[in-house]
Order: sequence, then C-alpha cells, then structure tokens
Amino acid sequence: YASTLRNIGRINEAIAMLRDAPDHPTTGAAPKVFLALALHSAGRPDEALRVAIEAVEPTLPRYNRSVSAYAKALTEH
Repeated sequence: YASTLRNIGRINEAIAMLRDAPDHPTTGAAPKVFLALALHSAGRPDEALRVAIEAVEPTLPRYNRSVSAYAKALTEH
C-alpha cells in the first residue's frame, strides 16, 4: 500500500508508513527498499541511498563495518 501512496503522490504518507513497518522475515528488505524509493521521490537522495545501503548491508558480511560507516556518512552534515 505504501508503494501505491508514493505512486499517487502521497509521498510523506508512504514514508511514514514505511518507517513504521515492522521487520519480518517474509518481507525481507522490501520495506527499506520501498522507503528508499519514497525518500528519493521526496527529493532526499542522500537519505534514500543511505536507507538502500542499510537494506543490503546484512548481505555483505565481509564489509558490514565499512558499508555501515559509508551509509551513515551520507546523512551526517
């Protein structure tokens, strides 16, 4: 439903819904990926990229620390 909200221009509602989405093994990284898309649509590309990186970071065990640090640095100003 949040993706539909984003597609019809209700981006802030989509972001709020996706931020509140609980982690669940059946959805995997999907909520974070859709959150990244919504953030990008909202004109927040740095935050979108950070969220996208954080979504895939668990799949990169050799690089967890460095990838996490790079993601965090994207939104530290």
